[in-house]
Amino acid sequence: MLKDSVKKCLETIIENWKNHPDFKQLVNFIENDKKNIFKQVKKIFKNKRKSEKTKNNEARMFLYEYAVKKIQIDPRIEQFIFSNDRETVEIIFEDVFGFNNNPDKKYTINFNYIKQLSELITECLFTNYNSNEVINFLKYFFDKPGVSRDRIMRYKTILWFSYLIIDIIIIDDLVCDKGPNYLKEKIQELMNAIEEEMIISQSDIDNACYDDGLWENSLFAYLQGEDRKNLFEQLNKQFNFLEIQDNNNRLLIAEQRRCIYRKAHNIFCVQ
Repeated sequence: MLKDSVKKCLETIIENWKNHPDFKQLVNFIENDKKNIFKQVKKIFKNKRKSEKTKNNEARMFLYEYAVKKIQIDPRIEQFIFSNDRETVEIIFEDVFGFNNNPDKKYTINFNYIKQLSELITECLFTNYNSNEVINFLKYFFDKPGVSRDRIMRYKTILWFSYLIIDIIIIDDLVCDKGPNYLKEKIQELMNAIEEEMIISQSDIDNACYDDGLWENSLFAYLQGEDRKNLFEQLNKQFNFLEIQDNNNRLLIAEQRRCIYRKAHNIFCVQ
């Protein structure tokens, strides 16, 4: 019976996840919405052309995707640091977002747009949902040991990339009218402007302002400067606009960037 097959599939997956310490949070998301999830998995099992094994695998992928997208990321400054640039990164984010310096609390950056950031990353990071990918993701964003070094690089990169895209949308009034392709063009244009030291003029003689000074208080402006050159170059490499095929687990790929352009535009301009 269809209903029994769906029920058995869900019970098996949930029971397996309960026995895995990294999946406890995912189990909570699933158990809090069992009725809706049952309906969605039932649609998968209605396909008579697919084998039971295929349908069970598709159901598992659906549950991974569903649960991961419920997660809210709480970014920490450590997640933006690539090498020995902690002080540089702290100064940049202090200037952009401010910080909590309450002596009774641990030093923290007051990151903005956390809900939107979480939506971008949980939807756009994964090119596939399997246990290894999900485990690495959960370990990293919930500060547990044992994360693949390659994936750490990608996670840091997508955090930076997402905040830079959000920055463009918040600052540039043209984004909502022009759409996701404009975001693609603008971020590359601004990265080139940083490289040419154009966003903030380094000359007292040259009073011309890049883009009428629109970006002078942006993350892009704070990435410009000789003391930030190493960080900028690392980010530019990690964003992978040139589509380097090596180290695919470390760098962003076109599919992920396109997803962020599209999803960010939808979150800030359509929803």
